[in-house]
Amino acid sequence: MGAPGWFIVIVVVLVMVSGVLALLGMGIRQKRLEDLRENGEIITAKVVRFKEVRRSSGSHQQTIHILVAEWTDPKTGHTRTFTTERLGAINYKIGQGVPVLLDRQNPDRYEVDI
Repeated sequence: MGAPGWFIVIVVVLVMVSGVLALLGMGIRQKRLEDLRENGEIITAKVVRFKEVRRSSGSHQQTIHILVAEWTDPKTGHTRTFTTERLGAINYKIGQGVPVLLDRQNPDRYEVDI
């Protein structure tokens, strides 16, 4: 097998490994979300702003919108900030309530339920 043949094999293996890792990541995220739905608490946080993150890949540039919301725990008075991973379309306005699934035992584990 010449150099082009090995190159094709390497590319195929890399694509397969990337696909497996992506599936594992989705499975872990899904499990985390199911756990939050079963054991977490639904709170309502207030949208305070939107962030724009620009990412570029070669000649392709993409703008990702991230929702930022805050909630003050009535028991402790501590204010927590929650962010989404990304938004496709902005369906919320600043000041509007947004549901958040929160793990009270570990408040760093949450999911903004949009």
